[in-house]
Amino acid sequence: MSESEPFVPSENAMASMRRASEQIGCSLDTNENDPLHFRLSPIPFFTLHLTFTDSDRAFAYINCRTTSWHFDGERTDLHEVLSVLLAAFLQTLTPSRYSCRLWDVFNPAVPVPEVELYARILTLSQPDGSVVNFGQDDVNVLTRLLGQILAFHYSFSRVFCPRCCNEGDEDRRYSSEKLSAWRRHCDRALGEVTRDFDDCVQYNLRRSPDWHYYRNFRRKVTVLRHPLLGPVLGLALKEDTPWQEIKGVGSTLLVGTDNVNNVISDKVRTFAAAALARLNQTGEQTDIALIPIENQIIAASGSYALFIEAEAGLKTFENTREQIRLRRQTENELLFPFRSFNWSSTIDDDEFERFTLEALRRHPNVVWIRKVSHSRERDGGRDLIAEWITTPDGPIPVGDSPANPRRVVVQCKVSTSSVGKSDVKDIRDTLEYFDATGYFLVVSSQLATSLTDHLDAIRRRGQYWVDWWTRAEFENHITRHRELLTMFPSVVTAEQED
Repeated sequence: MSESEPFVPSENAMASMRRASEQIGCSLDTNENDPLHFRLSPIPFFTLHLTFTDSDRAFAYINCRTTSWHFDGERTDLHEVLSVLLAAFLQTLTPSRYSCRLWDVFNPAVPVPEVELYARILTLSQPDGSVVNFGQDDVNVLTRLLGQILAFHYSFSRVFCPRCCNEGDEDRRYSSEKLSAWRRHCDRALGEVTRDFDDCVQYNLRRSPDWHYYRNFRRKVTVLRHPLLGPVLGLALKEDTPWQEIKGVGSTLLVGTDNVNNVISDKVRTFAAAALARLNQTGEQTDIALIPIENQIIAASGSYALFIEAEAGLKTFENTREQIRLRRQTENELLFPFRSFNWSSTIDDDEFERFTLEALRRHPNVVWIRKVSHSRERDGGRDLIAEWITTPDGPIPVGDSPANPRRVVVQCKVSTSSVGKSDVKDIRDTLEYFDATGYFLVVSSQLATSLTDHLDAIRRRGQYWVDWWTRAEFENHITRHRELLTMFPSVVTAEQED
């Protein structure tokens, strides 16, 4: 944040803020030594601050801090859990979602500041950042955000701590055997070895909120136990999943229709599944709710939740998307070198026959192939004949080779529409006449279902070897023998990928 003097908000901005506070029912506080902030009565845990960068633009952030008035002792667990669950709530609350980034505020007055969270700050990274532009009448954005914070407070209080704000928390235990057993249980789940009062872990149990808390600074993972964690977070996703998943390179991209995009790495997903299975003392964990924000991933199942520090926001999403683009470029170069194939609508019969002849000469299993008639001759549909090395459809007798050379009749059909059973006649008569045991049909379009079923029935009887090529098989063959495009441009052409 800027160290310069804060800007004074314009009259329009002040009027907009007053309208927002009146609509939500909160107070708008001003202080010369503090940015403008909204205090949401009766919420004692959250304030929405505004730091003006000019007279009509302000940077908005949420401050999460509890007080000793409501909770005794050190309150790191409260600041972490409240801020993370608020971020998860804002991430899944469609249609107006926010992906937040969490910022730790340490207490400089303690010997090891990083082990005590004095407060937590949430900034809004997506969809539009944390800047509120009152010159564009962003008062609706401000009002909506204030309303969402208020809704979270009531939901949290009702589900997790119905006694919060009504009575103290005198039952916060640190050193009992029950607490030590809780630490060991979390250690085992995370594959850690720690001791009581170890500087790398912090853990406690509360009565209100009624949870077990464990934070491992070395692994950057927090474990929270509460009977409603899995059901509540899982329900938030099941009711209205706010994103579509796309498998990336070592991760999954979560693409939102509202311009909120995140990513979950496979490593984090695998770690969370294994840890939650051990925590819940079940087998393989499948019903996991995963909610990413900018710099954490929340994973919940059963009575447990994990808060895992990991970059899962827009920048990581963009880097992963670029990896997918590069992978797709490589895949296209290797597997799909042509953007599209363009087949002629007026293919000459003789040219298609020559095209087929040259294509099959390049087939590794074709020993020889030659033309034996004109395309339109009344020869039972026979156009080409070949010696083809085929393999058996069933078990191979002892001592036999899997290579089975056979005489194959190749029939060519030019058509702009699907070729049906009525277009191919007298297959058995043709095979018997030429003493062939194989039939191979090539068409310049596709096969109708009636013909596919007919050829498949002949093949299943086992007396003849039967196969076919359509445009799809030709195109796959052309990617390996691109010279065919140069030889037969009147049959098919192709556009290469850039």
